[in-house]
Amino acid sequence: MIIFHQYSMIIMDFTKPEQRKKTPFYQNGQFEFPWDLKIVLLWTALCIVSIYTPVINQSFLRIILTLPLILFIPGYVLIAALFTDSADIDTVERIVLSIGTSIVITPLIGLCLNFTSWGIRLNPLIISLTAVIVVLVIIAGIRRTRTSPDARYTLPVPEIRQTVQNEWTFRNGSKKDRILFFVSIFAIVMVVLSTALVITLPKPGEKFSEFFILGENRTADSYPRIIIPDISYPMYVGINNHEFRTVNYSVEIYLVPKPANETTVAPLQPALLLVKMYSVTLSHNETSVIPFDLIVPDASYNRVDLLLFDETPPGFDITGLNRVNTSYRNLHLWFNVTHRITDFFILRENRTASAFPEAITSKTPHSVYVGVGNNEFRMINYTVEMYLVPQSVNTRHLSPSQSGTLPLKTYTVALNYNETSILPLDFSVPFDGNFRMDFLLFNETVPGQSIKGPNRVNASYRNLHFGFNATSSLALKNTTAIW
Repeated sequence: MIIFHQYSMIIMDFTKPEQRKKTPFYQNGQFEFPWDLKIVLLWTALCIVSIYTPVINQSFLRIILTLPLILFIPGYVLIAALFTDSADIDTVERIVLSIGTSIVITPLIGLCLNFTSWGIRLNPLIISLTAVIVVLVIIAGIRRTRTSPDARYTLPVPEIRQTVQNEWTFRNGSKKDRILFFVSIFAIVMVVLSTALVITLPKPGEKFSEFFILGENRTADSYPRIIIPDISYPMYVGINNHEFRTVNYSVEIYLVPKPANETTVAPLQPALLLVKMYSVTLSHNETSVIPFDLIVPDASYNRVDLLLFDETPPGFDITGLNRVNTSYRNLHLWFNVTHRITDFFILRENRTASAFPEAITSKTPHSVYVGVGNNEFRMINYTVEMYLVPQSVNTRHLSPSQSGTLPLKTYTVALNYNETSILPLDFSVPFDGNFRMDFLLFNETVPGQSIKGPNRVNASYRNLHFGFNATSSLALKNTTAIW
C-alpha cells in the first residue's frame, strides 16, 4: 500500500502546474543531480562495457558488475522514485526493498520479452533493463529535486563510514562483539566467493554436448510428419559444445526402412539409405547448425536416424545396434509417407456418382458435373477439357480431337491443397447413335492443340470417360434407362 501511494504521488507531481514550471535538476542556478543516481548510471554503463568488450566479457569482472545490475539497481531506482523523503523509510529498509523489488522487476522484463518477436536474448534484455533503469533514474531525480532540501533523501555516507569505523576498530563493544563481527565478515566473504566459483567453474558433471534437429523454419516444432516421395524437405541438425574443450564431431544421417526394429533405433540394417555424413570441429560454447535435405524415395521408409560421434567414429564394419551404442548421441524422427493424388470424378445431373444411364435422348439438353479435388499438398492450376466422341472413334483408346470429336467445354481452375471444385457441363447430342464423353485433366501446363488423339490423352494428368446410346424421345418412351 505504501508503494502504491508513492506511485500515485509521482503521477500527482507531474500533473501539478506549479511543479511543471520548475526546471528539473536545477536549484539556485546550479545543476544538482543526485550523486547516488549518477553512480547508478555509471555502474550500468560499465556493466554494458564489460558485457560487450572482448576478454573482459570472459573474466570475473563481468560477474562482479552484472550481479548488482540484476539484483539491486532496478529495485534501488524504483524505490528512489517512490520514496524521495528521508523520513519515508530508513537506509536499511531501502536496501532490503531494493533487493526484493529487483528480484521482481528483472523476471518481469524477461516475461514481457518472451511475448515479443525479440525473445529472451542478451541484446533485448540489456536494452530493456537499461531503458527501465534510465527512465526510473530520471523520474527519481526529478522528484528528488522537487522535494524540500531539508527532507530530501541522500545516501548517508558519513554515518555509514562512521558506523563501519566504529565496528572495525571496536570502539564500542565487547570481545564477544568483535568475534561475532569477524565471523560475520568471514561468512559473507565465503558466500560471495562460493557464488562466484559456482558461476565461473561449473562442476565436471555438467560437461555435455547438445544434439538436436530443427525443422524448415529452424524451430523444434516444424518437423515434416507427412512426406511425399521425391520431395525435398529442408531440415537442420545442430550441435552445441559444452565439453569445456575442443571436440571433433562426426554426424551420420540415415533413412531407416519400415522392416527395421520398431522399438530400437537400429541404422545400417539392410536397405538403409545414407542421407548425409559430415564432420565439424567446435570449441567450447560453440554451436554448429548444418542444413540437409530430407528426400524419401518411396513409402518403404518411415524414419530418419541421426548419430553423433565425438572424436573418432567407428568403422563401417560396426553396424546396427552396435553402431548406435558406440555413438555419443543419437536422435530419430518418425514420419508417414503418402502419395500426391488429385481426385477426378464425374457426377450425374443429381450430383451422384452411381447408376450412370446407358441411354439418353438426342437433341435434348442434359447436364453432367465433373469434380477436381486437390490433395497434392500445394496449390495447382488445373485445366479440364471435355469432349463428345462418336462411336466411330477408336473405342480402345480415349481419342479426343480426332475427326468427328466434338469439343464441349474447357475449364481452368486454381485449387489450394484440400480444396475441391465441382464444374457443371450442359450439353446435347446432335444425332442418334453411340457416343462417349471424354474428360481430360491437366495440371499446370496444357499441351498445344497440335497434340491430338492418344498423344493428348497420354499427356493428361488424369482422364475419365463413359459411353451411352443417344436416340429420339419416341424410341425411349417405354424404357427406363433415361438420364
